[in-house]
Amino acid sequence: MLLDKVCERTSKYLGEVNKAERKVLGQFFTSIETAKYMASFCQYQSDTARILDPGAGSGILSVAIIERLIQRGLCKSISLVCYENDKRIITLLRKNLNDAKKYCEKNQVFFSYKILVVNFITSNKGKNGGDFDIVICNPPYKKISRKSEEAIAMEEIIHGQPNLYFLFMAMALSLLRLGGEYIFIVPRSWTSGLYFFAFRKRFFANIDISSIHLFVSRDKVFKRENVLQETMILYGIRDNSFQRELILISTSDGSADFDQTEHLYAKKEACFQPCNGRYLFLPSNDGELKTLKYINSFQASVEERGYKFKTGRVVDFRNKEFLHETNIPHTCPLIWPVNFQNGEIKHPIENAEKQYISIDCKSVLMVDQDYLLVKRFTSKEEKRRLQPAIYKTKSRKVGQFISTENHLNYLTKKHGEITDCELHGFFVLLSSTLWDQYYRILNGSTQVNAAELNSMPIPPIKDICEMGHMALTRRALTTSECDSILEDYYEGR
Repeated sequence: MLLDKVCERTSKYLGEVNKAERKVLGQFFTSIETAKYMASFCQYQSDTARILDPGAGSGILSVAIIERLIQRGLCKSISLVCYENDKRIITLLRKNLNDAKKYCEKNQVFFSYKILVVNFITSNKGKNGGDFDIVICNPPYKKISRKSEEAIAMEEIIHGQPNLYFLFMAMALSLLRLGGEYIFIVPRSWTSGLYFFAFRKRFFANIDISSIHLFVSRDKVFKRENVLQETMILYGIRDNSFQRELILISTSDGSADFDQTEHLYAKKEACFQPCNGRYLFLPSNDGELKTLKYINSFQASVEERGYKFKTGRVVDFRNKEFLHETNIPHTCPLIWPVNFQNGEIKHPIENAEKQYISIDCKSVLMVDQDYLLVKRFTSKEEKRRLQPAIYKTKSRKVGQFISTENHLNYLTKKHGEITDCELHGFFVLLSSTLWDQYYRILNGSTQVNAAELNSMPIPPIKDICEMGHMALTRRALTTSECDSILEDYYEGR
């Protein structure tokens, strides 16, 4: 088949071009298995098709979609527009598309193509309402400056650190006609987090998501590229009527086992959070759907209840001159993730570095009182994503301080100090299996962000305090113990 030949040539090209150079451009090439699977989502049925491939590379996805259209036997005319600004690969791309033309002619299908060696984002600045019937893309994954020409061209959806991949997603959607089909393979990170809020708001208003494919393994999708990334395939229709009630969510380990894919039909209302960040939840089984339904039944989020998680204040390399090994005069405790021990904060830790910070660094100081802390980073292999710990102050003197390192989050209360019952009630929630599973569905990465913690629905504060009171009577607040408190409290209610 034509696609086999294209992939063979691409493999040869990859062997000749330095991987580090491709990484600078954000290039990670699609495997033949993934290309075929992405093309299989296409349901296009007209006799003419206008296709857009915004990050064409060697043309793997273009050829895959062409083969799909011809196999369906409906198309009589196909036109393709490819964007690719890496001049080194244009000769290979043109050769592959010339072969695609011969393949189409052999099947009595007219085929024309155009290769645009320009910047896809900047060359389409301001455009909206295109006429493409199908867009298929594996966009470049590359963090860029907010001052870059691409970020400036799409400044209305930029918040924080931009990445080319979601700018490609947004621009391609703008060039797709109403009713057009949208097929992308992208990182999962856009589905949550503040950085992508403006993009999600626009995206969800213009696309009706039909299918999502999730990969369990981080290293088996772009295997030859040695990429560790939570990845998903997204298929939808450009439409703002949103009549579809169900989303098909499929799951495989990697790109080599699409024949063993598991399927789940989820109600759209279970997957979309209409407020508090407009997150996209990605459950993969019935158990996770039940978790979403249960926790989303609570009517208010952490922040709406009057509390707020914040990120630890001390970035060590920016505050080196203020950090100290020992408790010398004019210093206060600095809490790091290393101080987390079995749900409690132990400070100082023997042989741990820089356990204190100078009180002259006033911008990072926090009143020395009780806090609930949560680690910001965990490893993929750890059983829990949410790992809270309680800090109990050793002093009630006015003017005493502590500080927190940037790799953790801490809970604050908008009005007044957090009580012991509140503190332990929040600990029960975040230590439970349910809330940990909820966060994993919300965010596929190993990072725990304050914004996402703040968006999580929680019970009324009265309930939290009562569960906290129950927790204070228990000896060890393990996950199973916290699960038991939740179950005992809500049983029969």
